[in-house]
Amino acid sequence: MIEAIIEKLLLMRLFGMAEGLREQSDAYRDLSFEERFGLLVDKEKLYRENSQIKALLSHAHLRHPNACFEDIDFRTRRGLSKDTMLKFSQNEWIRSYQNIIIIGPTGAGNYAKSYVM
Repeated sequence: MIEAIIEKLLLMRLFGMAEGLREQSDAYRDLSFEERFGLLVDKEKLYRENSQIKALLSHAHLRHPNACFEDIDFRTRRGLSKDTMLKFSQNEWIRSYQNIIIIGPTGAGNYAKSYVM
């Protein structure tokens, strides 16, 4: 019966709910209908948000799509402090309506200022 429900969810393009239903095990049987249904709805919402982020990232044509804050090498002398970079990564400067000016030596280009592994 569960497989038939999963097939119907897939036909209705509710991929997150289908995945969530597959993941639900006997441990979920103690939950009420509303709690289980809420978990499935949350799973669908998360699936759609992740799909949207993936689509936006792919359309952005980023030079380094896999770049992440954790990969910054602070051992290289570039004058970057972990504390300052952590503040930047938390986007508080955006919420405070502040600007950031990033400078570098002539000829460094955007690559050296944007991401270096």
